[in-house]
Amino acid sequence: MNYCNIYKKNNFYKLKMKKMNYCNIYKKNNFYKLKMKKVDYLCIGAAKTGTMSFINYMNLHPEIYCEDKYNEIHFFDEEEPTQKNIENYHKKFKTEKKIIGEKSPSYHYLFYALDRIKIYKPDIKLILILREPIQRCFSHFQMIRGRGQTTNSFETEMRNSFADDIFSLKIRRDNDYFVRSIYDIQIEYLYKTFDKNNVYIAISEEILQDRNKEYNKIYKFLGAKEINITKNLDTHINNYTEEIDPKFLKELYCKFRPHNENLYKILGRKISIWEKYYEKIKHK
Repeated sequence: MNYCNIYKKNNFYKLKMKKMNYCNIYKKNNFYKLKMKKVDYLCIGAAKTGTMSFINYMNLHPEIYCEDKYNEIHFFDEEEPTQKNIENYHKKFKTEKKIIGEKSPSYHYLFYALDRIKIYKPDIKLILILREPIQRCFSHFQMIRGRGQTTNSFETEMRNSFADDIFSLKIRRDNDYFVRSIYDIQIEYLYKTFDKNNVYIAISEEILQDRNKEYNKIYKFLGAKEINITKNLDTHINNYTEEIDPKFLKELYCKFRPHNENLYKILGRKISIWEKYYEKIKHK
């Protein structure tokens, strides 16, 4: 799928100009004079893919620290960078471990946040965890409804989110269901903005199948040694009894299919666990 026209239509080139503005902000506030240790890595998303568990498994490692007091700092998607607030950001990382980072599972789809991260540290390591998009959206909806933030049905919430334009988002919203789940466009932007070797893509379902194997891949990516994981440190594992309407489920499958096909091309492989789920959808 050719996204060139989409990029042009959605003012992609204006985003590049915005990068220059962020750069001026950093220079104006003497960002380059900061001497504090910068963060080594960020888990940038996605929401409802096991990022809470991610914190636990990072902190299990003797060399790695993932900030857990604030849960999600959301520094790069909420604050304009200044010398003072970057210094305050760094102060949140109270540890003697050598590899430090945090998770804010919205950076991956808010391109202005990625631009800020690039200026902050161009060679930072980024970890993006993907989950089958329909199930991710449904889990996200269940969380939002459980908080009392909506009384709408899942179908209504999803249809409302279809109109969102990923290239023009200026703030983080809790009901950004669709744009959080079109991973191909997100990764294309990541690869345009950062060195591909500094981006690690993990699959949530594969982590659940073999935590020891998959988390050790992440440890290696971060430059840490392998360890033997014997504990189950998963959190927020919910089993919902409610089901998606079969007709709407097939519509969602068709909606995400071109994005998934492009994602598979980017990754160089299909995600077999997702494909098994889609086979069940097609036969409903």
